[in-house]
Amino acid sequence: MLTAAPDAPRDAANVQVTGTATIKSREGKEEALVRTATPNQEIYMPGGGRGRFDLKLQSVAVTEPSDILKIEVSPAMVSLKPGQEVRLDVTVHRRADYDKSISMDILLQHLGGVHGNPLPPGVTVVEGKSKTLLGTASKGHIILKAASNAAPIDNVPISVLVHVSINFVVKVSYSSLPILVCVQK
Repeated sequence: MLTAAPDAPRDAANVQVTGTATIKSREGKEEALVRTATPNQEIYMPGGGRGRFDLKLQSVAVTEPSDILKIEVSPAMVSLKPGQEVRLDVTVHRRADYDKSISMDILLQHLGGVHGNPLPPGVTVVEGKSKTLLGTASKGHIILKAASNAAPIDNVPISVLVHVSINFVVKVSYSSLPILVCVQK
């Protein structure tokens, strides 16, 4: 997640996102892994079709305050047992003059497709119990549930996304700080 201090100068830059990790090889030796992210762009085709293609350049910018200033989620760490549900309470801080409709989610979904799911295997959002269509309100909640056969896992980072619609097909998404999800035995 990229953030800027409120008094940061307005600017833009091209960036490359690279991840690194140290693992043990099959022989027991430590080995460094390095992976560079490939940005992806969606394009709208004549006749209503959509396509995606890889980009060679990605940019970030520090701008004037946006529609959504901050997303607070409580608790910041959750631990589920198989079969258990947990509630994430969400408060959205809007720019003072922004009163348009917003929605929120954990999955990165758009026009019927899921483009990213950060939840651990066996953990899902319980749609019928979650309040994710906020309209002009600023408080909602998301219910997570671990399946009865969910395998144990520690500290999987997820975030709550808040979406502002620009038009029927374009939206801007904002992210909370990471929330750590654990599944116990």
